[in-house]
Amino acid sequence: MASFSERQGYRPIRAVIQKDEIDDALRTGLWNVLDICIFEATSRYVVNDSYVYIPDFHNFLRRMWVMHFKLAVDSLPTRWTHIRQHFRHHFFTSPWYDLYDFIEYVSQNYPDQETAKTFAAACNIALERELSGYETRCNAGHSP
Repeated sequence: MASFSERQGYRPIRAVIQKDEIDDALRTGLWNVLDICIFEATSRYVVNDSYVYIPDFHNFLRRMWVMHFKLAVDSLPTRWTHIRQHFRHHFFTSPWYDLYDFIEYVSQNYPDQETAKTFAAACNIALERELSGYETRCNAGHSP
């Protein structure tokens, strides 16, 4: 639905589907979904800025670090703030298609299947709201 300023002609109504790019509103919207759905859920795994060794969560981080980011496993930080900073930097500097790969990876591999489903659904709401030409699917518990 168009905002007040769009309905009154103060701002143009967005009508172009985002197919080969992501604007700032979409990128920020997806980051906010990640922050609320995943990072807030992750807080149960973090104590004093270090993530607690819980096998499913630890394996998720290691797999993401190695398989998605293609980084050396021994470079995975132990401090949650450093891991989150890496995710944020990647999120806001990567090309649009890498961002979609990241979203897809999280939705398909996050260890809590209900959280992964909620995340995918919330991403799809943001994608639709910002006129993305894509959607994400959740195959929680299944490797890509």
